[in-house]
Amino acid sequence: MKSIIIVFILFFQLSFSQHDDIADYEIYSLILTEQLKFGQSDKTDSIVLVEINSVKMKTIDWWQFERDSTLIARIAEEPELKITIESISQNIESQDQINTILFNFENIHFKIITDKEQSILIDEMNKKNKQSFIIRFSKVNYNGNFAAITYSYYCGGRCAGEDMIIYEKIDNKWVLLTQINLWIA
Repeated sequence: MKSIIIVFILFFQLSFSQHDDIADYEIYSLILTEQLKFGQSDKTDSIVLVEINSVKMKTIDWWQFERDSTLIARIAEEPELKITIESISQNIESQDQINTILFNFENIHFKIITDKEQSILIDEMNKKNKQSFIIRFSKVNYNGNFAAITYSYYCGGRCAGEDMIIYEKIDNKWVLLTQINLWIA
């Protein structure tokens, strides 16, 4: 009886932990396909994902959201939405591990590198005019039907930036609520 209970507890824990991973990877996939437009053609796209060795926290100031007039109009109708957005845009942590097996792409190839390897790759890209697309994801913050994430990208020289995206789950699908550019080169 004890072994059945232990197996049930382990299965129960795995089921719920994978659910979080699945939701995270749904959001990562939306960023890759809808925001960055990868996997849109028959050719295979190559992406370098960076795993962060140290936890870095980021907080987004409210004034950065005020540029989105559609969001501000919605907040005027739903004042509690501002509290939700403020809560999920605080203390955003760097994503430390990416499991590419959870991505379901046939025409995107992933390479995982560390922070240190990223610095070396960027130096090579700049010296040799080599083309690569490097992406870093934050962990996803959730509050009810809302999720916030930041991602940064580097594609050489003056091709780099960082955005925060907030999604809302509507009819069991993640829908873009707002996208805030944090910086761009």
